[in-house]
Amino acid sequence: MWLYLLKRLLLFVPTIFLVSVATFFLSKVATIDPIAQTEDREINDFRYKNEARIRGLDKPNFYFSITTQAYPDTLYRILRPAQKETFEHLIGIYGNADGPQNFRLSIEKLKKAANQKEVSPQVTKVVNRLSGYLLAARTEADIFKYLKEPVKELNQPENTNLKKEFERVKDAFTMMERSKSLSNHYLPKFIWYGFDNQYHNWFSNFLKGDFGISNSKGKKVEEIIGDAISITMILNLIALLIAFGVGIPLGVKAAKKAGSRFDKNLSMLLYGFYSMPSFWVAGLFIIFLCDNQYGIKIFPSVLAKAEATNLRFIFKNPQYFILPIICLAYPSIAFIYRQMRGSMVEQLKQNYVRTARSKGLSENKVVWNHAFPNAIFPIITMIASVIPALITGSVAIEYIFNIYGMGKVMLDATLDANWPVVFALMMMGTFFTMIGILIADLLYAYFDPRVKY
Repeated sequence: MWLYLLKRLLLFVPTIFLVSVATFFLSKVATIDPIAQTEDREINDFRYKNEARIRGLDKPNFYFSITTQAYPDTLYRILRPAQKETFEHLIGIYGNADGPQNFRLSIEKLKKAANQKEVSPQVTKVVNRLSGYLLAARTEADIFKYLKEPVKELNQPENTNLKKEFERVKDAFTMMERSKSLSNHYLPKFIWYGFDNQYHNWFSNFLKGDFGISNSKGKKVEEIIGDAISITMILNLIALLIAFGVGIPLGVKAAKKAGSRFDKNLSMLLYGFYSMPSFWVAGLFIIFLCDNQYGIKIFPSVLAKAEATNLRFIFKNPQYFILPIICLAYPSIAFIYRQMRGSMVEQLKQNYVRTARSKGLSENKVVWNHAFPNAIFPIITMIASVIPALITGSVAIEYIFNIYGMGKVMLDATLDANWPVVFALMMMGTFFTMIGILIADLLYAYFDPRVKY
């Protein structure tokens, strides 16, 4: 058993590595700037660089990169996504990084000179706007247009230094055009960055329980998840215990009486429940069981926003959980019943069951001691999906009843483009899926020693 467990655990290592890499690079292709999204106004370069350093965004993405000779080793040091994208576009046009880099530096010097105290605010505004256009330009035609456009403010005697810097920008553009070397795009280049990179730090912190900083006003991801994990786990755990506790005995009993009126009526009833969408039933519950206008107010209405995030309030008022638990449990009861009944019917037809009965064993012993251990495998298979459900929750039910669980957190984070939260939940779902698969494999080996790796 221990060797079997070790082999299964070793198999999870490459799996979690590949999933974590895929999740990490999905976060990198998101079009929203995570730092700019947390600010109510335009963030200056100093604050941007400082925030990027705090979040570890000033490091390479991965351990290595495979590119061409046209691209530099230090491309990751350009922090703003829009500027990096423009710079990469210029490298694609000219086939080298030196020309575009010198061009960018000359623009930055012009911008820095324009923001000195002795420069009038009007001139600073004009030069900053021109610098922004030049840094965002992606074609030679656009750059040439902005450079040739007359800037009358630079011709004033007090702005002689700015005019010189502007002429240096023009010279840098001319040199960039002359340095075109497209053959570099056909020469491969391997860059090794080492372990001090964004992925390594992100994954290491994730294993420690630090899920990073969200895009919601700079809050930590674990602060946003917070009590939502506890609420979802309690809600789904109770629902699953009810589902297994009711579905398994009913499935076994129906199998013992297969073909009887009890079996047919119970199957029809549970299949009917299974065919009703849980979100539709949840809506009916709210209309007819939580409101005097259309039905009877037996249960309290949905949680208010302040109450939905208050774990202590929910524990003191468990009546808010009754209807959500019912909505989560009844489809699972029907599904577990169907799996248990079908598997049990097949096992009760086997020769070893007839042999056990011929030995004079009681029907309960025949069913529970002999047939049930062999019929339990479809239920064990469900564990792989049950355990992640304890964490990820049910989006529809939590949203309808305004329960601040993991499902609602995932929905809100997706709608708000809060990708650090979304990707943290994806990784958590992966971890718990693997744990569920591991537990299912161990249970297979326990109930049937013939199961080998």
